[in-house]
Amino acid sequence: MSIETHVFSSERRKLIEDFGNGTLKGDVGTIRRLWTKYSSDLQDARGIFVVNSPAFPRLPIPGDKDFGSAGFLRCWMAGDRLILVREGSDDFRFSSPIFCDTNFVSLCGAFQAGRDLGSLAAAFKDAVKFLLPNAGMLNAYPYLLETARNQDREKVRASLFGFACLKLTSAPLFSDTGRFVTQADGVSADEVADEAMRVTAGADFALLSGWAANRFLWAKVILTKAALIAFAMPSASAGARLYELLQFLHDRLARLPQFEIYAAFRFFELSPRTIL
Repeated sequence: MSIETHVFSSERRKLIEDFGNGTLKGDVGTIRRLWTKYSSDLQDARGIFVVNSPAFPRLPIPGDKDFGSAGFLRCWMAGDRLILVREGSDDFRFSSPIFCDTNFVSLCGAFQAGRDLGSLAAAFKDAVKFLLPNAGMLNAYPYLLETARNQDREKVRASLFGFACLKLTSAPLFSDTGRFVTQADGVSADEVADEAMRVTAGADFALLSGWAANRFLWAKVILTKAALIAFAMPSASAGARLYELLQFLHDRLARLPQFEIYAAFRFFELSPRTIL
């Protein structure tokens, strides 16, 4: 069946709509009732939901943060009280990785090399100060994937070296000196950068980068459609635009990728004057 003609069943669409509407307020009882209602369709499934009940502790998840107009940290979750719904126990372990994009990792390399960051300097330093207490969560996977086919391997390594220096630097030290370190606790940034380069040269990473390139193609389709919707509906609300996008994803692509939908919604929240 071609992708142009395949659509979700009406039952699947009803499930998505019910969970979408039912979870807006983060009510634990509503979420669990919906899970029970659709239990036959959710066998062996797990669902993570943001809830507003004080019975659930706040998790140490960094939230949205802007660094001037030059840097942005965006959380995929709408809040820091989460539950995992599945058959059996609701307890779960979690991690909160922070994915650093190519621009940020490249700036780490430039900063470590002593180059002038120009108008980005203040925002970069603010971002570093905010991120260093969570340095263990930082990773450069987006950078590794985006530069997988970059022939200038020395340039790639220099950026990874700067990123490794960032991760090895303590928050108090950066606050005092305004600089990164090159080693800490017996770990060398050179060794970290060399290991990252070795991994990217392996067969497993080649397979992963191929998958990422395919995912990137889907992302371009979805975000391009979001831009077309914004131009076609300049006076519509963000919600109306999002519904139009979801209709397209539901009827034409038969997939609802979370991150791209979130990115599109943030775009829709811009004023029409800003977009046009």
